[in-house]
Order: sequence, then C-alpha cells, then structure tokens
Amino acid sequence: MKAYFIKSLLTFCFIFSFSISDIYSWPTGVSLKTRKTTSQGCSNCHYYGTYSNAVFSGPDTVYKGQSVQFTITINKLSTGKAGIDIAAFSGLLDTAGGGAYLKIKDGELTHKEGITITGTSLSINFLYIAPNYVGQDTLYATLNVGYVGKWCWVPNKIIHIRQSIGIENNTEPVHYELYQNYPNPFNPGTVISYSLKNNTFVNLGVYNIEGKLITTLVNGFQKTGKYTVPFSVTDYRLSSGVYYYRLVTDESSETKSMLLLK
Repeated sequence: MKAYFIKSLLTFCFIFSFSISDIYSWPTGVSLKTRKTTSQGCSNCHYYGTYSNAVFSGPDTVYKGQSVQFTITINKLSTGKAGIDIAAFSGLLDTAGGGAYLKIKDGELTHKEGITITGTSLSINFLYIAPNYVGQDTLYATLNVGYVGKWCWVPNKIIHIRQSIGIENNTEPVHYELYQNYPNPFNPGTVISYSLKNNTFVNLGVYNIEGKLITTLVNGFQKTGKYTVPFSVTDYRLSSGVYYYRLVTDESSETKSMLLLK
C-alpha cells in the first residue's frame, strides 16, 4: 500500500511539473515553428490547430527598406501564460516597442518568458524592416495561450512593398501641395507626400523644433506629379516630440509638423 501511494505521488508530481511547464508555453521561447517553415507547428509536444486568438495590425503597404511598427494583439481566451513565434518571409524583425515581451531567436521573434495577459487582451508592438525590393512579403505567427494542447496559427499578414520614392500617378496635379504625413503620430516610420504642378527643383528636409536640419530627404529636379517619401527615425537619435518637414520648390514653400511618440 505504501509503495502504491509513493508511486501515485511521484506520478502526480511528474504530471504537475509537466503541466506547469506547458502553461508557460516553452519558457525560453520557440522559433522556426510558423507556417513559414512548417505545417506541423511544434508537433513534438503540441499538435497544431487552425483556430486563432490573435491578429496582426499595421499598414498593408510599405516602402522598400522602410522600418514600420506592427502590432500583434493576443486575446485571452484561456487561463495561463502565452507563448508566441513571429516570422517574416523576407523582411527583418526587431523587438523595438516589444522588448519587454519578445526576443530575437533564429531571426524570428519569440517570448522571453511566458507572457502574462491581464484583462481580455494584450497588444505587443514590434518592428518590421521591409526588404529592398518591390513586391510582396508575409508575416506569420504561431501562438499558444495557456496549455490547451496545441499551438494555433495566427492569420497571415500580407504586406505590399512599393518603390521608396516615385510618382503616384500620371495625372497632372492642379497645384503644389504638401500633405500631412501618415501615420501621425508615428514611431519609427512615416510617409510624407506632396504634389507638384510643374517640373521644378525640390528640396524636402526634416527639422527639429529649434529649426535645426536633421536630414534632407529630397534635393533635386522632379517632374510634375504626386510623390511619396518614407522617413524613419531608426538612423537618428530622436526623442519624442514635434518635428517639422519643409517642402521648397522654385515656386513655393510649405512646412508642416509631425509628432514622434516613443
């Protein structure tokens, strides 16, 4: 009887320790387990599922080489902590904005430890750096919230990559105009657009609140049309605050403000 009791106790402890480990969804993080590289998920200890309780959000269109912030929102549908693996087919990923939860492993993003979700959902920001080509890219993610026996696919996010600077269309603008940047507020990247009525010399610069030039985005002759130019703070040590961008042509000049929030 005593031997049976000890055997039962050891079995319970083993099952309990296994369950605790699974609740934390691979405490050290997991990578190479998205649909980018496998159709089986983790497979060794979990089976894969088709339902999902998370979603990507961010722009559908970016510019080649641009750094853009994306978000993955995890809904708390069960108890326990969350584990995640995020991958991009071609672009690069970084933890900027989500360093409290994520780390880089094998070029992908995964949890540093089991992620606690307080409330009904948790949104985690991360940085996506577009490849230097025009075309299409895809974000993938595999997720487990608590130990539910399976890692689940998050719906893929398709990203369209466009030329970093160029004429938007061939219709002739009726006037010169500098548009409000988008998104605004931004972090780390935004897009500045403007239209040119005539062929002209163009200078487009970004300035701090004291009027000091940070960078020149355009400085040369351009034909009539609508143009878009990406701006990212990744290469500059800029703090949160108001910045200005100024468009100067042969016939006009205009300045607008934009807000950086870190």
